[in-house]
Amino acid sequence: MNKKHIIMIMAAIAVCMLCVLCGCGGTSDEASDETTAAETTAEAKMSTDQLTDIALKDIGFGAAAVSDLAMKEDGDNAIITFKAEGKECSYTINAYTGEIVEKSVPEGIGEGNESDDPGFDAVLDRAFEEIEGFDGQMTNVKESAEDGVTTISFDWNGNHYEYRYDQEKKEIIE
Repeated sequence: MNKKHIIMIMAAIAVCMLCVLCGCGGTSDEASDETTAAETTAEAKMSTDQLTDIALKDIGFGAAAVSDLAMKEDGDNAIITFKAEGKECSYTINAYTGEIVEKSVPEGIGEGNESDDPGFDAVLDRAFEEIEGFDGQMTNVKESAEDGVTTISFDWNGNHYEYRYDQEKKEIIE
């Protein structure tokens, strides 16, 4: 190698070292900001409960009304599976944004259910108290409202149940 080649190699090494020391043209604050943003993204991953709630709210059921609830991670996504009204349902949800990426719900499942309805939650609570062995795996769930009273009926274990909830008094009507 001649002297000219050695000088060029040394200059290239010096430039590379300078780039590494200076963060490839960025300031150390910029590099720190990038690291902080990456750490924040990692910390922003949603919990199992939050992800499950997204799927259940979308389908219109509370956790007590589904069975075989499971979740597994798949990269940035969470795959949530469960049975609703005895049928398999599956949701793929972005674990960072909460966006539903994909869902597989049999036709007719969850139609008319309102998981945010306090009457529905009160009925489930009462059913768990009153019905021996009740596990929340209801079928033929129907909900209707008239004159401030929500009527919720369902079948379980070969029996039909019906509850009425007064929205104004916020209690089950006997």
